[in-house]
Amino acid sequence: GALGLGGWLLVLFFAGWLVAFNGPVALALTGLFTVPAVWVGVEWWKSRRPLPKLPKWDRLTWFLAGLCGVAVILSFAGGFAPVAGIADALTYHLNLPKEFIRAGRIYALAYDPNSVFPILLDVGFGFGLLFGSAAFANLLAVWVSLLAAAAVYGWGREKASPAYAALGTAAFVLTPAVYNHFNVPYVDLALALYAMLGFWAFCGWTRTREMAWLGLSGVFCGFALGMKYLAIVYTLILFAAILWETVCRRRASKNITRQLVVFVFFAAIVGFIWYARSSWEM
Repeated sequence: GALGLGGWLLVLFFAGWLVAFNGPVALALTGLFTVPAVWVGVEWWKSRRPLPKLPKWDRLTWFLAGLCGVAVILSFAGGFAPVAGIADALTYHLNLPKEFIRAGRIYALAYDPNSVFPILLDVGFGFGLLFGSAAFANLLAVWVSLLAAAAVYGWGREKASPAYAALGTAAFVLTPAVYNHFNVPYVDLALALYAMLGFWAFCGWTRTREMAWLGLSGVFCGFALGMKYLAIVYTLILFAAILWETVCRRRASKNITRQLVVFVFFAAIVGFIWYARSSWEM
Protein backbone atom coordinates (compact mmCIF):
# COMPACT_ATOMS: atom_id res chain seq x y z
CA GLY A 1 0.00 0.00 0.00
CA ALA A 2 2.77 2.46 0.90
CA LEU A 3 4.73 1.55 -2.22
CA GLY A 4 1.73 2.09 -4.47
CA LEU A 5 0.84 5.35 -2.73
CA GLY A 6 4.32 6.74 -3.21
CA GLY A 7 4.41 5.70 -6.85
CA TRP A 8 1.01 7.26 -7.52
CA LEU A 9 2.02 10.54 -5.92
CA LEU A 10 5.30 10.66 -7.82
CA VAL A 11 3.58 10.08 -11.16
CA LEU A 12 1.01 12.78 -10.36
CA PHE A 13 3.83 15.20 -9.57
CA PHE A 14 5.71 14.53 -12.80
CA ALA A 15 2.52 14.89 -14.82
CA GLY A 16 1.66 18.16 -13.11
CA TRP A 17 5.19 19.52 -13.45
CA LEU A 18 5.90 18.48 -17.03
CA VAL A 19 2.41 18.21 -18.61
CA ALA A 20 -0.58 19.56 -16.70
CA PHE A 21 -2.16 19.46 -13.27
CA ASN A 22 -5.86 19.04 -13.91
CA GLY A 23 -8.72 16.63 -13.34
CA PRO A 24 -8.62 14.57 -16.57
CA VAL A 25 -4.86 13.94 -16.38
CA ALA A 26 -4.95 13.09 -12.67
CA LEU A 27 -7.96 10.80 -13.12
CA ALA A 28 -6.37 8.96 -16.05
CA LEU A 29 -3.16 8.36 -14.12
CA THR A 30 -5.11 7.24 -11.05
CA GLY A 31 -6.97 4.74 -13.23
CA LEU A 32 -3.69 3.31 -14.45
CA PHE A 33 -2.69 2.68 -10.84
CA THR A 34 -6.10 1.42 -9.75
CA VAL A 35 -6.29 -1.48 -12.20
CA PRO A 36 -3.08 -3.26 -11.09
CA ALA A 37 -3.85 -2.41 -7.44
CA VAL A 38 -7.24 -4.13 -7.68
CA TRP A 39 -5.64 -7.12 -9.42
CA VAL A 40 -3.02 -7.45 -6.67
CA GLY A 41 -5.75 -7.16 -4.04
CA VAL A 42 -7.85 -9.88 -5.66
CA GLU A 43 -4.86 -12.21 -5.97
CA TRP A 44 -3.97 -11.59 -2.32
CA TRP A 45 -7.55 -12.33 -1.28
CA LYS A 46 -7.52 -15.60 -3.23
CA SER A 47 -4.23 -16.61 -1.61
CA ARG A 48 -5.80 -16.15 1.84
CA ARG A 49 -8.52 -18.75 1.28
CA PRO A 50 -9.68 -20.23 3.57
CA LEU A 51 -9.99 -17.05 5.54
CA PRO A 52 -7.63 -16.89 8.52
CA LYS A 53 -9.10 -17.19 12.00
CA LEU A 54 -8.99 -14.37 14.51
CA PRO A 55 -5.56 -14.10 16.11
CA LYS A 56 -5.15 -15.68 19.54
CA TRP A 57 -4.30 -12.57 21.50
CA ASP A 58 -4.40 -12.14 25.25
CA ARG A 59 -6.79 -9.68 26.89
CA LEU A 60 -4.25 -6.86 27.08
CA THR A 61 -3.53 -7.11 23.36
CA TRP A 62 -7.24 -7.05 22.51
CA PHE A 63 -7.73 -4.08 24.83
CA LEU A 64 -4.92 -2.15 23.13
CA ALA A 65 -6.28 -3.07 19.72
CA GLY A 66 -9.70 -1.81 20.80
CA LEU A 67 -8.24 1.51 21.96
CA CYS A 68 -6.47 1.96 18.64
CA GLY A 69 -9.65 1.03 16.78
CA VAL A 70 -11.71 3.63 18.62
CA ALA A 71 -9.02 6.26 18.00
CA VAL A 72 -8.97 5.46 14.28
CA ILE A 73 -12.78 5.58 13.98
CA LEU A 74 -12.91 8.97 15.70
CA SER A 75 -10.07 10.24 13.51
CA PHE A 76 -11.82 9.01 10.36
CA ALA A 77 -15.08 10.71 11.37
CA GLY A 78 -13.22 13.93 12.15
CA GLY A 79 -11.64 13.82 8.71
CA PHE A 80 -14.91 14.99 7.16
CA ALA A 81 -14.80 18.24 9.11
CA PRO A 82 -13.27 21.25 7.34
CA VAL A 83 -9.70 22.20 8.16
CA ALA A 84 -9.77 25.25 10.42
CA GLY A 85 -7.22 26.99 12.58
CA ILE A 86 -4.30 24.86 11.37
CA ALA A 87 -1.81 27.35 9.97
CA ASP A 88 0.57 25.07 8.08
CA ALA A 89 -2.23 23.11 6.47
CA LEU A 90 -4.08 26.20 5.24
CA THR A 91 -1.13 28.36 4.21
CA TYR A 92 1.19 25.64 2.91
CA HIS A 93 0.01 22.08 2.35
CA LEU A 94 -3.38 23.05 0.91
CA ASN A 95 -2.58 26.48 -0.46
CA LEU A 96 0.15 25.22 -2.79
CA PRO A 97 -2.10 22.66 -4.54
CA LYS A 98 -4.79 25.33 -4.84
CA GLU A 99 -2.37 27.63 -6.66
CA PHE A 100 -1.18 24.75 -8.86
CA ILE A 101 -4.79 23.98 -9.82
CA ARG A 102 -5.42 27.62 -10.62
CA ALA A 103 -2.40 27.70 -12.94
CA GLY A 104 -3.02 24.21 -14.36
CA ARG A 105 0.52 23.09 -13.60
CA ILE A 106 3.01 22.66 -10.78
CA TYR A 107 5.44 25.54 -10.73
CA ALA A 108 7.55 27.70 -8.39
CA LEU A 109 5.55 30.48 -6.76
CA ALA A 110 7.60 33.67 -6.61
CA TYR A 111 6.21 34.62 -3.20
CA ASP A 112 6.39 31.18 -1.52
CA PRO A 113 9.69 29.28 -1.22
CA ASN A 114 7.74 26.24 0.04
CA SER A 115 6.68 25.63 -3.56
CA VAL A 116 10.17 24.39 -4.44
CA PHE A 117 10.48 22.20 -1.35
CA PRO A 118 9.66 18.47 -1.44
CA ILE A 119 5.86 18.38 -1.88
CA LEU A 120 5.12 14.73 -2.67
CA LEU A 121 2.16 14.32 -0.31
CA ASP A 122 0.88 17.83 -1.04
CA VAL A 123 0.29 16.67 -4.62
CA GLY A 124 -2.01 14.01 -3.20
CA PHE A 125 -3.88 16.64 -1.20
CA GLY A 126 -4.33 18.53 -4.44
CA PHE A 127 -5.95 15.50 -6.09
CA GLY A 128 -9.01 15.93 -3.87
CA LEU A 129 -9.11 19.68 -4.48
CA LEU A 130 -9.15 19.01 -8.23
CA PHE A 131 -12.58 17.46 -7.77
CA GLY A 132 -13.85 19.89 -5.15
CA SER A 133 -13.33 17.64 -2.14
CA ALA A 134 -12.09 19.42 0.96
CA ALA A 135 -12.25 16.21 3.01
CA PHE A 136 -10.03 14.14 0.70
CA ALA A 137 -6.82 15.65 2.10
CA ASN A 138 -7.88 14.78 5.65
CA LEU A 139 -8.84 11.22 4.70
CA LEU A 140 -5.60 10.76 2.79
CA ALA A 141 -3.79 11.80 5.98
CA VAL A 142 -5.82 9.16 7.88
CA TRP A 143 -4.80 6.50 5.36
CA VAL A 144 -1.13 7.44 5.63
CA SER A 145 -1.42 7.34 9.43
CA LEU A 146 -2.98 3.87 9.30
CA LEU A 147 -0.13 2.65 7.11
CA ALA A 148 2.37 4.07 9.60
CA ALA A 149 0.62 2.32 12.49
CA ALA A 150 0.53 -0.93 10.50
CA ALA A 151 4.27 -0.62 9.84
CA VAL A 152 4.94 -0.24 13.56
CA TYR A 153 2.80 -3.29 14.33
CA GLY A 154 4.32 -5.42 11.57
CA TRP A 155 7.88 -4.67 12.61
CA GLY A 156 7.08 -5.29 16.28
CA ARG A 157 5.40 -8.60 15.52
CA GLU A 158 8.35 -9.75 13.42
CA LYS A 159 10.95 -8.79 16.03
CA ALA A 160 9.05 -9.61 19.23
CA SER A 161 5.45 -10.84 19.63
CA PRO A 162 1.88 -9.71 18.89
CA ALA A 163 1.55 -8.40 22.46
CA TYR A 164 4.64 -6.21 22.22
CA ALA A 165 3.64 -5.15 18.69
CA ALA A 166 0.20 -4.08 19.96
CA LEU A 167 1.80 -2.20 22.85
CA GLY A 168 4.16 -0.36 20.48
CA THR A 169 1.34 0.44 18.07
CA ALA A 170 -0.88 1.75 20.86
CA ALA A 171 1.98 3.90 22.17
CA PHE A 172 2.43 5.28 18.65
CA VAL A 173 -1.24 5.91 17.85
CA LEU A 174 -2.24 7.30 21.25
CA THR A 175 0.68 9.68 21.67
CA PRO A 176 -1.04 13.10 21.47
CA ALA A 177 1.55 14.64 19.14
CA VAL A 178 0.99 11.74 16.73
CA TYR A 179 -2.77 11.37 17.06
CA ASN A 180 -3.30 15.10 16.52
CA HIS A 181 -1.81 14.64 13.04
CA PHE A 182 -3.92 11.62 12.10
CA ASN A 183 -6.55 13.52 10.09
CA VAL A 184 -4.70 16.75 9.38
CA PRO A 185 -3.07 17.58 6.00
CA TYR A 186 0.49 17.40 7.30
CA VAL A 187 3.38 15.32 5.97
CA ASP A 188 5.05 14.32 9.25
CA LEU A 189 3.42 10.91 9.55
CA ALA A 190 4.14 10.20 5.88
CA LEU A 191 7.80 10.89 6.64
CA ALA A 192 7.56 8.56 9.66
CA LEU A 193 5.91 5.87 7.50
CA TYR A 194 8.59 5.78 4.83
CA ALA A 195 11.40 6.15 7.37
CA MET A 196 10.02 3.15 9.24
CA LEU A 197 9.64 1.06 6.09
CA GLY A 198 13.14 2.01 4.94
CA PHE A 199 14.54 0.83 8.25
CA TRP A 200 12.46 -2.36 8.14
CA ALA A 201 13.78 -3.15 4.66
CA PHE A 202 17.30 -2.47 5.92
CA CYS A 203 16.70 -5.01 8.71
CA GLY A 204 15.55 -7.48 6.06
CA TRP A 205 18.88 -7.02 4.29
CA THR A 206 20.89 -7.56 7.48
CA ARG A 207 18.97 -10.82 7.99
CA THR A 208 19.07 -12.26 4.46
CA ARG A 209 21.82 -10.30 2.64
CA GLU A 210 19.55 -10.09 -0.41
CA MET A 211 20.16 -6.99 -2.53
CA ALA A 212 16.44 -6.58 -3.17
CA TRP A 213 16.00 -5.46 0.43
CA LEU A 214 18.61 -2.73 0.00
CA GLY A 215 16.92 -1.56 -3.19
CA LEU A 216 13.55 -1.46 -1.41
CA SER A 217 15.10 0.45 1.48
CA GLY A 218 16.46 2.96 -1.02
CA VAL A 219 13.03 3.36 -2.64
CA PHE A 220 11.37 4.07 0.71
CA CYS A 221 14.12 6.55 1.57
CA GLY A 222 13.45 8.21 -1.79
CA PHE A 223 9.79 8.63 -0.91
CA ALA A 224 10.81 10.04 2.49
CA LEU A 225 13.06 12.53 0.69
CA GLY A 226 9.96 13.68 -1.17
CA MET A 227 8.27 14.60 2.12
CA LYS A 228 10.79 16.79 3.94
CA TYR A 229 14.41 17.87 3.81
CA LEU A 230 14.75 16.22 7.22
CA ALA A 231 14.78 12.86 5.43
CA ILE A 232 18.32 13.64 4.22
CA VAL A 233 19.55 13.05 7.78
CA TYR A 234 17.67 9.77 8.01
CA THR A 235 19.00 8.57 4.65
CA LEU A 236 22.57 9.38 5.69
CA ILE A 237 22.05 7.40 8.91
CA LEU A 238 20.96 4.35 6.93
CA PHE A 239 23.91 4.85 4.57
CA ALA A 240 26.23 4.84 7.59
CA ALA A 241 24.47 1.76 8.96
CA ILE A 242 25.15 -0.12 5.72
CA LEU A 243 28.82 0.86 6.00
CA TRP A 244 28.87 -0.37 9.57
CA GLU A 245 27.32 -3.71 8.64
CA THR A 246 29.71 -4.32 5.77
CA VAL A 247 33.00 -2.95 7.13
CA CYS A 248 33.05 -2.72 10.89
CA ARG A 249 31.22 -6.01 11.38
CA ARG A 250 33.07 -7.64 8.46
CA ARG A 251 29.99 -8.96 6.73
CA ALA A 252 30.22 -9.30 2.95
CA SER A 253 32.76 -6.46 2.85
CA LYS A 254 33.83 -7.51 -0.66
CA ASN A 255 30.49 -6.27 -1.99
CA ILE A 256 30.47 -2.99 -0.11
CA THR A 257 30.62 -0.83 -3.25
CA ARG A 258 27.79 -2.74 -4.89
CA GLN A 259 25.63 -2.57 -1.78
CA LEU A 260 26.10 1.16 -1.36
CA VAL A 261 25.47 1.78 -5.05
CA VAL A 262 22.21 -0.20 -4.96
CA PHE A 263 20.92 1.75 -1.95
CA VAL A 264 22.00 5.16 -3.24
CA PHE A 265 20.77 4.46 -6.79
CA PHE A 266 17.21 3.64 -5.75
CA ALA A 267 17.06 6.43 -3.19
CA ALA A 268 18.30 8.93 -5.79
CA ILE A 269 16.11 7.74 -8.65
CA VAL A 270 13.01 8.26 -6.47
CA GLY A 271 14.00 11.24 -4.32
CA PHE A 272 16.69 13.22 -6.14
CA ILE A 273 14.19 15.00 -8.38
CA TRP A 274 13.05 17.23 -5.50
CA TYR A 275 16.53 18.56 -4.89
CA ALA A 276 17.36 18.94 -8.57
CA ARG A 277 14.06 20.81 -9.03
CA SER A 278 14.80 23.09 -6.05
CA SER A 279 18.21 24.00 -7.46
CA TRP A 280 16.76 24.56 -10.94
CA GLU A 281 13.77 26.64 -9.86
CA MET A 282 15.74 28.76 -7.40
